[in-house]
Amino acid sequence: MAFISPFFHPTHRFRQSVANPRLRVLADTLIEYALMRRARSLAKSPLNRPKYIHSCDFIGACINTEGYYEKPYIDFVRTSVLPRLNARPRCLVDIGANIGNHSLCLGVDFEKVISIEPAQVNFELLKLNCRDPKFTLHNIALSSKRGEAIIAIDSVNKGASRLEPLHSSRGIMNTHEELIQTTTLDSLLFSEPAVDVIKVDVEGLEYDVLIGATEILQKFEPIILFEQNSWDVKGSSQSAATLLSRLGYRFILLSGASLHEPGSKLDKLSRLLRLLILGQSIQVEWVDLVPDQNTYPVVVAYKPG
Repeated sequence: MAFISPFFHPTHRFRQSVANPRLRVLADTLIEYALMRRARSLAKSPLNRPKYIHSCDFIGACINTEGYYEKPYIDFVRTSVLPRLNARPRCLVDIGANIGNHSLCLGVDFEKVISIEPAQVNFELLKLNCRDPKFTLHNIALSSKRGEAIIAIDSVNKGASRLEPLHSSRGIMNTHEELIQTTTLDSLLFSEPAVDVIKVDVEGLEYDVLIGATEILQKFEPIILFEQNSWDVKGSSQSAATLLSRLGYRFILLSGASLHEPGSKLDKLSRLLRLLILGQSIQVEWVDLVPDQNTYPVVVAYKPG
């Protein structure tokens, strides 16, 4: 007969203390409970959002809590900005598509979506998320010329992965490096009959991508959505905003909707108080030139007239 310890007998009840700080356990339990309720709510929602995510990843965490990443900005761009700019619904190009968040959520209004993502680990989920025939997917990196580069994939935030020049491995902590082919957007989409909106998020290399897209920019004059980080462009003449300004573009600057956006401690405190008192809001500025000393989660570039 097998021996059964009385401590684990099915009729024996007891409470075992766990050696963890009590407040930490309480906080973790409340967060887990809130996430479970949120997950059940999102499962019933008709949102066109990514179903397959990286579980231990910043963007994945945002999708689990909000439904999709950068939700306030995507909703505002879809409902207020693109209609006001009379954006045509034919073709959206998503450069730096990651797992398909913007391709799905912005692309719901477009007849065709071209999604471009160089990191293989992201591209595998992109294929799972964007199965509709209207999606065309490319596992390649865009730059100002054809060639090869190193992509450093951030294990904590795969959306922050970025290209590095060949033979420039820096061995950054929490990154995995892969060799990747590069091409230009002009070469990739040379036969495309229409390009109406381009979203480009390539961690500071937006200028190089747009240099490789000058024929498309001049031919179609698409609306451009991009991110500007001050540490990438401050004091430089090689920024996406500078290039687009020379081509006659004007800009709408969107910021202030999220606590994780860069800023001083005072900026973050002010943002928190505004969130608590007024609720979530977006700061919107219409400008001719984009200040290079500021960071903007979303910049909308458009041709006036």
